[in-house]
Amino acid sequence: MKFAKRLYILRKEKGLSQKDLAAEIGVSPSSISLWEADKVVPEAEKILNLAQYFQVSSDYLLGSSNFIQQKSIITQTSLLNIDKIVSVPVFDRILVDENFIIDKNAVGSLDLILSCDRSENDFFAVKITDSSLFPFINEGDILLCQNTDQAQDGDLVLVYIGQHRSVFKFYQELSDGIILRSSQGSSPALYFSKEEAAQKNIRILAKAVELRRTL
Repeated sequence: MKFAKRLYILRKEKGLSQKDLAAEIGVSPSSISLWEADKVVPEAEKILNLAQYFQVSSDYLLGSSNFIQQKSIITQTSLLNIDKIVSVPVFDRILVDENFIIDKNAVGSLDLILSCDRSENDFFAVKITDSSLFPFINEGDILLCQNTDQAQDGDLVLVYIGQHRSVFKFYQELSDGIILRSSQGSSPALYFSKEEAAQKNIRILAKAVELRRTL
């Protein structure tokens, strides 16, 4: 389904006129009319504004995907200078040794809208294949991840825990170490002292920044 059709349907579902929608996102009614008539495609920043307003993923709005829901896990980056659409790989397996990734299996890709100062190499996505994060994350969900070794309390991180294993856990930092949790007691929390984490090379590989789910 094309962008124009999806925009029309989403607007009608909210009971909005073209004038109403234009006021909500800060454009003229004639812009909405041109978009829905498939005569003009809005710039990337306006697409992101529309996606956030309707609470759908930008690639769903563009018609390139059937992923409907877009749920932010952390604060989004600035909306300024958003000007490019890129594709990033989706993996269902990432194996790591003590120093680097040794194996990963790509099962698809997804589209992102990024600011001009960001690279698609900063991101990748993982398809969840178990229920360890239920009910927050379901099997089959896709987590968009940002490459980083830093995290704050409550962040959902992809972490290397040894024996070629990388897992998603909710992160908590203590004065003497870290705790890595699943959800609702589905598996015991993992505690590592600072010394143990250093000895075992426990480290953050990435943090989840967005959840994508088909409904």
